[in-house]
Amino acid sequence: MLDENGDPIVDPNNDPGQNPQNDPVDPKKIIELEAQKKHWREKAIDPVSGKTFKELLDEERKKNTPTHPETPKPQPLSGDKDAERDFLLYNPSLISEVGKDGIEELFAYARGKGVRPEEALKSEGVKAFVEVMRSKKRLADNTPTPSEGSPGTPPQKSFNELTPKEKTQGYEATVGKLIDRARKG
Repeated sequence: MLDENGDPIVDPNNDPGQNPQNDPVDPKKIIELEAQKKHWREKAIDPVSGKTFKELLDEERKKNTPTHPETPKPQPLSGDKDAERDFLLYNPSLISEVGKDGIEELFAYARGKGVRPEEALKSEGVKAFVEVMRSKKRLADNTPTPSEGSPGTPPQKSFNELTPKEKTQGYEATVGKLIDRARKG
């Protein structure tokens, strides 16, 4: 139904906006509304500053970025083999103290920092690393190798479980050792 102006008559009791089943959402309408919103943000002008909202947003982003210039990072040495070789020539004891892996770690640290190995060795972190490697090396050098035990150990059975032949062999081996010790001593 239309009123006298030609507009549709809306029943206040049957409002389609209040009943979602009567008001299906059209995907084309959603896309259109998103485009209108984007267009409005690009073209709308702020009454206070006279700038578009897009320009105001760009200015705000520039204010939030840090204004101080970034400090340039040191360029890593591209495998300065001469410096590494000279370092090894003048520090031969370091190789025996920290091992080949420790030396490689030191060189990797120096390359990453962009300094010579001698300078890297002066840093607190590398000093601590070298001390830990030295202590590991000392510990490994002073730890005895595990032994396998003597070959003449009796079988792991109780005396009652042994056969008469095993009992005789164990007795002869034990008595034989005692006799040998008595002859020597």
